[in-house]
Amino acid sequence: MTKRKATRELKNTDLALFHTLRNDGRMSLSDISRATRIPVSTVYERLRQFSGGIIQKYTVLLDFRKLGYMTRMHLLLRVKGENKADVMNFLLNQLQVNNAYHINNGFDISCDVLFHDMYEADAFLKRLEDEFHVSKVQPFYILEEIKREGFFMNTVAAATAG
Repeated sequence: MTKRKATRELKNTDLALFHTLRNDGRMSLSDISRATRIPVSTVYERLRQFSGGIIQKYTVLLDFRKLGYMTRMHLLLRVKGENKADVMNFLLNQLQVNNAYHINNGFDISCDVLFHDMYEADAFLKRLEDEFHVSKVQPFYILEEIKREGFFMNTVAAATAG
């Protein structure tokens, strides 16, 4: 028997709600109702059911460059077993770390980090290597964002439930 929790089957109304919210999470219930042709009471009830579960939080997407963060990269880190907890704790507490993931296939951690400039990025990488003895750091500099947070954004199945 698997420990994995069964995923719930989504209705077209649910997909329509997700699609609409992913495009504009600030819409009022009335606007969502109009956009999806789902009654306001149903919109309210479905969102209430999803809050804290499927819908984890309502947030904004920031333009990091306009905030002065001109250097962005994805890091792959290989960490010795005894240092993993320390490295993960360090990453959790760094302002520069936008996302961090425990991964496999030759690396232990993947993270998305932002810096004002290359000097700040270099200092961060040196600290990882020197202070935490990270055995391998593979940086990938982000030159251009092609797609961001696009899942359920253009879902054809999110059409109004019929």
